[in-house]
Amino acid sequence: MKSKADKLFRLKQVAKLGLPLGEYTIFGSGPLFIRGLKDDIGDFDLLVTQKIWKKFKNVPGWQQKVALKGSKYLAKGDVELYKDWKPGRWNVNRLIRQSDVIEGLPFVKMSEVLRWKKAYNRRKDQKDIQLILAYLKK
Repeated sequence: MKSKADKLFRLKQVAKLGLPLGEYTIFGSGPLFIRGLKDDIGDFDLLVTQKIWKKFKNVPGWQQKVALKGSKYLAKGDVELYKDWKPGRWNVNRLIRQSDVIEGLPFVKMSEVLRWKKAYNRRKDQKDIQLILAYLKK
């Protein structure tokens, strides 16, 4: 497992965006990463409010894309900003509001990550589901 310092170094790129708490949260594998359940992740998926989406949509360097399940997102480097989350129906503002703040950054609650991983159910999600279940038992 990577050290806490290594994890925080990777998360600095998220912090550099200067997003205010209450306007975004880190979803996907980020919540597993910060809790030490995954050694590394390829990118950081951020759920953002409509206000943040509109702000970054026209900033040079951010490329608009569509994920496999249809979510629209903006990508720059290994940071992705999502205005919605699929599969399933998610209340983005509630997920943001109820986030756990760890090292000054908001992360979606593990129970919600578990629910999403079960809905997506890819091979990598099946492994993550087991990690999350073990974590939640502690």
